[in-house]
Amino acid sequence: MTLPIITTERVIREAGVARISEDATKLIIAEAETYIKNVATKSYTYATHAGRNTLKDIDVKAALGIE
Repeated sequence: MTLPIITTERVIREAGVARISEDATKLIIAEAETYIKNVATKSYTYATHAGRNTLKDIDVKAALGIE
């Protein structure tokens, strides 16, 4: 787990959740990290197809299906 618990809890509170257990926070972190890795992998596919090694916003947008 690499995302900070405190930061994640702050984001969860900003979503309107008043209280959350540490175990629930850790599960959300694990899922968020998996999601981030999946988006990054798909984005990198677009970047390499374009002949680049650097991800750009256009690669992430393409991976997410926006714009």
